[in-house]
Amino acid sequence: MRGGALLLLPACLAVAGCGDGADTHADAGLNSEMAAKANGTLLDPEKVMAERWQSVFDPAKAVAVANEFGYRAGAYAAKDGAYGVTGTQQLLPDAKSPLTIATNFSAKGNKADRIDTIAFSFDVKQNGKVATKKERDAARIPDRIVRGFLQRFEVGPSDAVRQAVNQGTATEVELHGVTVKVAAEPLPSGKPPVDRRMTVTFTNNSEAQASS
Repeated sequence: MRGGALLLLPACLAVAGCGDGADTHADAGLNSEMAAKANGTLLDPEKVMAERWQSVFDPAKAVAVANEFGYRAGAYAAKDGAYGVTGTQQLLPDAKSPLTIATNFSAKGNKADRIDTIAFSFDVKQNGKVATKKERDAARIPDRIVRGFLQRFEVGPSDAVRQAVNQGTATEVELHGVTVKVAAEPLPSGKPPVDRRMTVTFTNNSEAQASS
């Protein structure tokens, strides 16, 4: 497990955009937008949003964006009869912080060109007294990572998901053909309610329906 992330990570977490990533991955929904412009018709907001969400499950784009947040994931490749990738676990903000978050990224699917499920894991542990605003802000790292990842594709997690991530509770919502689920449980060796394990997953229902 690595202690801390790349030097660019704090800036990535603090703002919605980071480097040129927003421009690189903000082409989602372009097909519908270009078609509407060419035909002189109105955009279908639902279709545009569905296309943007589908771009989240593009293996190359998903891995590239995850790596902007320090996960150092390799290529999405054949694994155990399917396809997948797992990043490198990192400890944020650093090992000396009174509140630490061990986090990782993974993706899996049945096709080489399409991810079925993306997951972010967060093990939140309080190691000492949290006294400063900076130390308290560390608790919002999971929210900033999840929100920042999705913003690269011009989509968002919904207020219900953000609330669950920030409060360490469970929820499940459907967003434009995608199931977003937050699972939360106490850490086996931790002290509830602060010490907890959260997993945020994005499941591509549109792909499942198309292959059924």
